[in-house]
Amino acid sequence: MNWNDLKYYLTVARVNNITEASVILGVSASTVARRISALEKGLGTSLFNKRSTGYFLSEAGKGIFSLVNETESSFNFLERKLAVFNYASTKPVKIELPELLGKYIIIPALLALRKSEPHIRFEIINSVTNSKLSLRDSDIVVRLTMPNSGSYTVRRIGAVSQAAYCSQSYFDEQGSPSSARDFENHTCIGWNKEFESLPLAKWFSEITGGAELWLKTCNLSSQIESVSAGIGIAALPKFAAERFGLKRVYEDFPPLKSDIWLIRNMETNTFKHIDIVVNYIEKVIRGQNEKLMFE
Repeated sequence: MNWNDLKYYLTVARVNNITEASVILGVSASTVARRISALEKGLGTSLFNKRSTGYFLSEAGKGIFSLVNETESSFNFLERKLAVFNYASTKPVKIELPELLGKYIIIPALLALRKSEPHIRFEIINSVTNSKLSLRDSDIVVRLTMPNSGSYTVRRIGAVSQAAYCSQSYFDEQGSPSSARDFENHTCIGWNKEFESLPLAKWFSEITGGAELWLKTCNLSSQIESVSAGIGIAALPKFAAERFGLKRVYEDFPPLKSDIWLIRNMETNTFKHIDIVVNYIEKVIRGQNEKLMFE
């Protein structure tokens, strides 16, 4: 079995499309199809159900996905680990960050670290949902929920406040809801069904009394854009809402407070460049307390 063929399998499995996978892999669509066929022939089974709408995992394909995905994570981690022992090389660090906390707080702060530690290189994953910490995929993970499993060390480095916001133009035209029931008279912006279990989605459902959402999205960036455009009200982190000049509404309802957890892969405990990044991220978060939290 050729590991490179498994890379083709993983990419197609993630996007369900040969053409899109070819763009990601930097090869032709015919090459992707040929490598998938070679892998299936070598394994003696079909990994995909090939339809006009795309390539979808068969039962066999589903059966090996988590194992192959974890193997890829281990290979990627091995590459980063070996780079540590090459003193002439740069030191790669893979970090998973919450969507807006990464975009507006942590990533901009990396400029100062680049100047003092030019040998460190970063791969950033900005995500709404949490990946499985059982996979050795990231060196450092920042989360708004405390993990309960995985080979990681965990420490709390701060907290973030989240509340309901609208634009000034919306407020001038529609005013502010005075009760949970009053949200029925307002335009509510929230999460797609697959994200309804997020703490922020649950909090917004509670504050609005379960009011029907006029607009549903799969990320906070879209919600900020929608609120900034004057469409309606959404639950947003304080630091992001204030960055866009948004106005907090229904202030009588207590904001949602989420602790910020810094999670480190235990296998990096002897890596000095990871020490530097971990300590730097903690310093950045603690230094932004006024932006992140209501008094």
